[in-house]
Amino acid sequence: MTAVSWQMWANPVIDSGREMNVPLRILRGETIYSQVYYLYGPVAPLFNALLYKVFGVHLNTLYAAGLAGSLLLVFLIFRIARWFMGTYDSLLAAGMVLLLCVFKQDGNTILPYSYAALYGTLLGTLSLALQVAYSRSGRTVQLLAAGALAGLAFYCKMEFGFAAIASMLTLAVTAHPHRRRTIWIAAASILILPLLIHGLFLARIPAESFLKDTYVLPGNLPAELAFYNKSKILGWNDPGRTIRELISACALLCGVAGLISLVSIRLASRSIPSTQLKPAERRLLWITGVSFGLLAVHVICYGTCWDMNPFRALPLFFMALIYYFLKKRKSSDEAGFESRALLLVSVYSLAVLARVIIRVPAGGAYGSMLLPVPFLLFIYMATHHFPVFSMPSLVEQYRLRAVRLLFSSGLLVTLAVLVFRYTHDPLAWLQTPRGSLRVSPPVALAMNQSLEFLAGNSKPGDYVLALPEGSSLNFLADRPSPLRHEIVTPGFLSAEGERQAIRALAEKKVEFVFLFNRPTSEFGPRVFGRNYCQSLMGWIEKNYTLTAVFGRKTSPGIQIGDREFFIKCYRRSYTPDREF
Repeated sequence: MTAVSWQMWANPVIDSGREMNVPLRILRGETIYSQVYYLYGPVAPLFNALLYKVFGVHLNTLYAAGLAGSLLLVFLIFRIARWFMGTYDSLLAAGMVLLLCVFKQDGNTILPYSYAALYGTLLGTLSLALQVAYSRSGRTVQLLAAGALAGLAFYCKMEFGFAAIASMLTLAVTAHPHRRRTIWIAAASILILPLLIHGLFLARIPAESFLKDTYVLPGNLPAELAFYNKSKILGWNDPGRTIRELISACALLCGVAGLISLVSIRLASRSIPSTQLKPAERRLLWITGVSFGLLAVHVICYGTCWDMNPFRALPLFFMALIYYFLKKRKSSDEAGFESRALLLVSVYSLAVLARVIIRVPAGGAYGSMLLPVPFLLFIYMATHHFPVFSMPSLVEQYRLRAVRLLFSSGLLVTLAVLVFRYTHDPLAWLQTPRGSLRVSPPVALAMNQSLEFLAGNSKPGDYVLALPEGSSLNFLADRPSPLRHEIVTPGFLSAEGERQAIRALAEKKVEFVFLFNRPTSEFGPRVFGRNYCQSLMGWIEKNYTLTAVFGRKTSPGIQIGDREFFIKCYRRSYTPDREF
């Protein structure tokens, strides 16, 4: 998969530029949150800045970090799974993470939309693995390390820290009385690394800057970002559709499970008297019929047959699983290792999906980071025998074989589709001294032309501004950005922020401004300069002259949102007696 997707991992127009450029700015002495805006915790950009210092400022450094982190994540999923599943089922879980998270085209983890998310999910999963190991060995050092990693995950990206902390607190609350004090002390280790980071680094930064940049306080969230969360993540822009998708996901999983069980009963009926199978068969027929009936209603009435994501139902199943393990624990004086471990995994899986709990994605940029541990638990639920229906062991053997065949076939098909897409997508090379990437031909053409123009009309160190989201150009051309913000999509610049941006452009005498064809409808306002940041764009149009349009279509009248990708270049205007 690494070979067939080689250097196809970055998107130079969305998010990736921030991940390339922020660590470089830190390496050059700028202070995060004070001089450099960053939306997430400080761990990822500081770590990547260290990687730049050791291995060089190059895309290969980021690629290597993403590949190493992804490999470790897949290994951790396999290792956790092996504690309570067989080798083949653990490989299914690892394979699902590999194909649907690491290498999914619209959201890979090699050059992800945010390294904070990659490192956060990696640290959170490692913390969970140590918690599970502690529940087996009782070694306090494992628990102390788990707490420290949970705190570090929180300072990468909060949702992963919350998930690890939730499973840690579950471990403390459900522990045997003679271990409870040790566990609460270990839980306090969650604060060790955050306090150390804050003391050594963030204490030199105004608290207001950190709180505003990361939106720790909910009241600070701009309306445009709230719209994005509501529509893209939570699905509250159309709650009826969201609820229908949730019901359909449950129906799909129940229907497929019922169908597999019925087939297994039929296969076993030659060796088992029908009187032993009839009660379970009747119940399964009823469940299967109702489930597929609901799906049929959904498809016929709403026409969404291609929009059925079974993972939407995972939070409901995880809640049921948590209840099952808690009840199992209460029914016995000392729950076994498997039950204790799976309770931790279930709590972590539910907590990590909290932000998307009613609209779980099937992957993509955000889902790729949230889903590794939930995928593991999903495989466990599909291959484990729960005593819901009393069925003979032979039926269970047939059911397990059918489930494994279904998952194996699905992963093989997914593998074939990914390989086909990676090898047949018409991509072009974007080769620079700071690394190479393969992108769509229109983007490659416009970026190559922009880089050639900058090479001939400016020198390294000259300020260049790319709007609304194109600081990959700054990184690849070795031209610093003049603004505190790497991304100027809706919600990031207030009216005062626009005034500060204008002052920075004037004071630093920025020669070139590049405008990318980057529609931003996911935030509500769609066009930079028309629907948002009108003051900033108006000032640019007044003080700069459109010099060139890069791309296939070079008409000066081309607008953001047009089908052809383009980059407009504005050059600072001069008058005989003054600048600007």
